Amino acid sequence: MAGPAEQDFDEILNRVAEDVTNESHIGNLGKALGFRQGPVSNYIKSNFRFGSVTSQGTLQMLRDWNQRTGRTGQGEMLREALIKANLQTVADDHLLTFGLCAPQTLQSTQPQPDPNLFVTENQIMHIARNLLSDFYSPLANALGFQYAEYENIKRKHLLDIKESTLEILHIWKQRSGGEHVVLEGALRQAECGRLAFTYKEA
Repeated sequence: MAGPAEQDFDEILNRVAEDVTNESHIGNLGKALGFRQGPVSNYIKSNFRFGSVTSQGTLQMLRDWNQRTGRTGQGEMLREALIKANLQTVADDHLLTFGLCAPQTLQSTQPQPDPNLFVTENQIMHIARNLLSDFYSPLANALGFQYAEYENIKRKHLLDIKESTLEILHIWKQRSGGEHVVLEGALRQAECGRLAFTYKEA
């Protein structure tokens, strides 16, 4: 039977899995954790079953990694892997106390940012699901992406606007922190006024 510490870390794994939704991000994380491409692809496929999208495959990948690493230093290793996979925001959201530069004593004395200032994963998903293809380029441009960058992302996802928008928004959030005021301004600049108004309800 798992002890309290193991249960707590499994909850962290669960939250990390829920926040890493993009296939390329899952692939990068799997590689950073030491998995080969074949097993990673199987974990990703497990997220898409019976017509629904879940995080079960990603969670299983994290649990399998945790089982083979032992009980010492998992938090630090997972944080390092997330950062290596360009998922700094996820690392900071769930594993900040494991960072060498953020000891618990400092964390308790420093003011914490208001979480309501930042875009959530559900809100990112809402925008990606509802953004029309004609507005992909204007939004990417408004978020600071160069033409070649956002076009390469679109080609990588075989012109799938939803997946391309997801990656654009995840990269933007990692780079900038993901404040609502910035995203709202970009949506309005891209003439997506309705989305700028509705995405916060997601």
